[in-house]
Amino acid sequence: MNDPGIHAESYVIKKLKYMETKRKLKWEKIHIIVVRLNKRNEDISFSMSKPCIQCKEALQKTKINLISWSNDQGSFDSCKVCELCSSHVSRKYR
Repeated sequence: MNDPGIHAESYVIKKLKYMETKRKLKWEKIHIIVVRLNKRNEDISFSMSKPCIQCKEALQKTKINLISWSNDQGSFDSCKVCELCSSHVSRKYR
């Protein structure tokens, strides 16, 4: 999924809502992990993939409990969706 118009968080929420039409989901047990990879020459590393303001708001409208994202230091940060803070405005919304 490399469509810059659709963020991973929005895409997965859309897919989960569709899946819910087929079977019951336990939203509170879902843990979303968002990863952004950066390729320079032959080196691949993690980049910041913390949700933007719009994705944060979309996630908080669901009952999803946990989210993790890659950071520029090559590791992951996590928190409960209800505690997620973001001030990042995506290029799509500028």
